[in-house]
Amino acid sequence: ERMREELPKRAANFAAGDLRIPMKPDRMPNGTTDTTFGPSQNGFVEITPGPKSFGESMMINRDGALLVAGGVNGKFAVAKFNSNGIPDGSFGKSGVVVTNIGTAGFDGVQIVQAQGNRFVLAGGTNFTTARVLDTGANTVAVGTFKPQFNEAEQNGSGFLVTRSERLPYATRVYFKITGSASHPAPYKLKPDYTCDNMGFMDQFGAVTFVDIPAGQTFTTVTLRPKNDILAEGLETAKFTVQPDANYEPDVLNSVQFTLEDDDSRVIRSHGDGYVRGRRVPWPG
Repeated sequence: ERMREELPKRAANFAAGDLRIPMKPDRMPNGTTDTTFGPSQNGFVEITPGPKSFGESMMINRDGALLVAGGVNGKFAVAKFNSNGIPDGSFGKSGVVVTNIGTAGFDGVQIVQAQGNRFVLAGGTNFTTARVLDTGANTVAVGTFKPQFNEAEQNGSGFLVTRSERLPYATRVYFKITGSASHPAPYKLKPDYTCDNMGFMDQFGAVTFVDIPAGQTFTTVTLRPKNDILAEGLETAKFTVQPDANYEPDVLNSVQFTLEDDDSRVIRSHGDGYVRGRRVPWPG
């Protein structure tokens, strides 16, 4: 808690071309520099993301990472470091994001935590304000606890569609359905299954979607098999998250199901036969 109070006080605006940021108390109780901080193990970090660079304010995000706000050549910029002062290479370019927002000569950039994995920058002229996505914002994933089900099961299976943040508005997630099973597009007269809580953009089902409700982090899609009398064997259904500007697909971006048929017909040259899954004596 003491560090959270002290860190913002230690942020400073340095000479043009440098972001020299002592983002962790740079002195141990005995007065020596804390060499566990910084990539060079000298107690501080220096980066030069572009001309006329400066650091102005700082915050600790929800994951404990350090975000330093400032400017590069008259534009809002943010540098991200882990708690030991190492640039976060998964954020922007080599740990720095330079936006296209701002005007030449502006200063006074401040940064605050926003809802979810987001933060807000403000400063310069005309009350310039921008909201920026932090690492992990808008991430969408899918998963199931039951990848295989039988045609005779009324509530066959289903999958979860999740997002990494609890947001005050809905997120529409788009899917592509593939597999050997006949999927439930509106034009299909005899689909092999139906999907509760999934919508279709057109009658052919080329683009389907699921809405994660406002205030929630997930929703559920239920797959209900159609129990017909056709012998079809094993069939598959795969749901893959499609890219969209409103979210980032996670590495867990698809889920596949195996649908077992209960109408299999096996004919043997001798012994017994199976008709619609029932064992019957073979004639003769």
